[in-house]
Amino acid sequence: MAELEKAVEIDPSYERAREQLILNYLGNGENDKALTAAKDYYKHYPDRPGPSVLLGAVYMQMSLVPDAKKAFSTAISLDPGNPSASSGLAAIALQQGDLNAASEYYRDSLNKNPGDMETLINLAAVQEAQGDLAGMQETLTQAKDSDPQALQPRLLLARHMIYQGQPENAIILLSPMRQQYSSSIPLLSLLAEAQFRFRDYREARATLSRLLAVDPDNAVAHYTMAQVLGELGDHKGMSEELAHTVRLNPQHWEARSLIAKQSIENGDLQEAEEQIRVLKNLRGERPDVLILEGRYQLKSGNPETALALFHRAHEASPNNFSLLLQSGALVELGRGDEAVALQRAWLKQYPDDATTWLDLGSLYLSLGDNENAREAYLRVNELLPDNAAT
Repeated sequence: MAELEKAVEIDPSYERAREQLILNYLGNGENDKALTAAKDYYKHYPDRPGPSVLLGAVYMQMSLVPDAKKAFSTAISLDPGNPSASSGLAAIALQQGDLNAASEYYRDSLNKNPGDMETLINLAAVQEAQGDLAGMQETLTQAKDSDPQALQPRLLLARHMIYQGQPENAIILLSPMRQQYSSSIPLLSLLAEAQFRFRDYREARATLSRLLAVDPDNAVAHYTMAQVLGELGDHKGMSEELAHTVRLNPQHWEARSLIAKQSIENGDLQEAEEQIRVLKNLRGERPDVLILEGRYQLKSGNPETALALFHRAHEASPNNFSLLLQSGALVELGRGDEAVALQRAWLKQYPDDATTWLDLGSLYLSLGDNENAREAYLRVNELLPDNAAT
């Protein structure tokens, strides 16, 4: 720092030394010195955009937004579309919640420097916030094409593809980067998610194994591995991964929920009871917790208690799954007619709910009423002509 200060003192026209000195002051948090140096730099070169940009950056770090905006605007007047000044003005617009202005500033910057990766990524983020997903995808594609070896635009594009229900496209986009970024946690995480959603479980397992070798304490990866192993029929491995997930993150809701479900199915009621207790402590009596507790009670031989819990869950969040569980508990209690009435009442409200018509057909069959079962299944066929289950 002292050498830079001396260099500027000896030769005030040494611009690179001035710029580096200001940046060093900013990096060290010496804002007052940075401001003095930036003002002096601007005083010597008022007709160049660089000093105004640096002055704006100092004002931004000092949270002097109006002064920063004035400095960046001065740079733009001297050099229309100046990338640094445009990005600074865009950052101010974002702080003020003006997405349209931010978008315009980033576009101005790109007109001057069309391949600037940071500006393209920032513009894509603004477009996403505006709900312009097509524009975001186009911008990220431009970023990817401007630097085919860059990872960030591919990750952002892949994330968008996964959430748009196109995991296969995300896999195509990410797979070529595996060798170059073989230890990248974001890449391996997103690729494994895409493979899992595409139901390519063996590839997902291989990717997750690599990820866990790099990041062994990644609770999310252990949970995803548990899901993958479950799909591959490795229930022992699934249980081990779920237990590992909870050890790493005791508040991992999904892992505890899955452990509870698995324990109920396997008849390990003590473990199920413990997991339900923890889940209730974590988030209270949510509908999904009430359903888990109801299934536990049903397995424990308490259908009346289970029915009450399923009813509470259904009241809090009406859906055909909690309706089916109530019907099952009623049948268990020997109250099949009430189960039929419950499903019929739902179908009056939602006459095109094929799932409930299918459940109703199964219920009639279990009660020995083949004629009404046939009627229900015919209705399913009307709603879902290709449904093989009927």
